[in-house]
Amino acid sequence: MSDFKDKSEQVLEDGKAARATFQPPVDSAPLRAYQYWLKSTGREPFRDNFCHFWRVVLIWAPLHWVADHTLVPLFTSRPIRAVGRGIAWVFQKPVRSYKALHYDTRKTIGNVAAYIFMALLALLFLFALVSLAVKIGVVNFLLVILGALAIVAVLFGVVWVFGRIAEHNRAKARLRADERRKYLNSLSYDEWRLAVGLDSPPRKPRWYDKYLAKLDKGLKNVGDFLVLAVNVVRVNKWKICPLVEIPDSQPNRVDNGVTGW
Repeated sequence: MSDFKDKSEQVLEDGKAARATFQPPVDSAPLRAYQYWLKSTGREPFRDNFCHFWRVVLIWAPLHWVADHTLVPLFTSRPIRAVGRGIAWVFQKPVRSYKALHYDTRKTIGNVAAYIFMALLALLFLFALVSLAVKIGVVNFLLVILGALAIVAVLFGVVWVFGRIAEHNRAKARLRADERRKYLNSLSYDEWRLAVGLDSPPRKPRWYDKYLAKLDKGLKNVGDFLVLAVNVVRVNKWKICPLVEIPDSQPNRVDNGVTGW
């Protein structure tokens, strides 16, 4: 174990032992605000940190109170719910009516809609071509069409060549796989394990192994130093944000809330 790791654990243990505890007075306004936030969010911690406690008291509890007394009554009122049901009916009624039709009828409607959509796209494309021909002239338009066809032909040729190359590579890969399968079938069990990588032959020491060991040790020391730095910051934060004991009538309750660090 490195010195940094020992120091990190010692700093953390000393910080835990020296961390102060703050208990808000019973029935005080901050405690009531914090308990209101607990009730609104459904959390049940019996311990929190000082900084988070006051963030809740000054920010989150007032926001929850405003939301509970303005937004929730507004969106749960009868007019808003009636509007929501009306919007849902507008969107759901056509869908339900469509689903209630026979399967063949729905298939026919889908096919007709697809044909209409394709016809509209064809008309739009034809209109674009006619507009282009009128604007640039028939001769220039034919030249543009021939140039586009030439480009498409070149692209098709490139795709065809690459397809042939890929097919040739797949055939070579299948051939190599067959040859490897035959080679593996001709080996003994121990030779087969070595060939497929299940066993490794004895390896001779390499000249750079000692440098790898030093590098590994250095990286571990760097990691332990970073952990030490984090623990130092954590312990210093504990000095500013001590623990807050939340009074409760259930002393055996499990802490599943936000305790901070």
